[in-house]
Amino acid sequence: MPEDQNQSWPQNFIDHAVTEFAKGDFDAILMSAYVELLPEIASCIPLIYVYPSLDMKDEFEMRYRNRGNPDWLVSILIGHFDEWITSIMSMKGRHVVLKPGQYLTDVLPEILTRL
Repeated sequence: MPEDQNQSWPQNFIDHAVTEFAKGDFDAILMSAYVELLPEIASCIPLIYVYPSLDMKDEFEMRYRNRGNPDWLVSILIGHFDEWITSIMSMKGRHVVLKPGQYLTDVLPEILTRL
């Protein structure tokens, strides 16, 4: 394990999400989608999955590049795009699928009114 890597990972990520949700201080908690951790988090707190449709891969590659993500990160995100989105699509719970040109900011107000 690299010296600078948190040895509590990934449990610290899961615990933090659960703890913050339990406090009840926020209407929503937004978190990065570590696909392999989502089932465990979903067993503790209700999740709403927000993700792009599978046909938006090219659009998302452009978004990543336009916001200045390094090439190595774009390669990882696009290289796993279909796998990760398909995996999330199969998870139980509420799903919001982004349409072309949509961003989280476009759907978040509707999501928050339904909590």
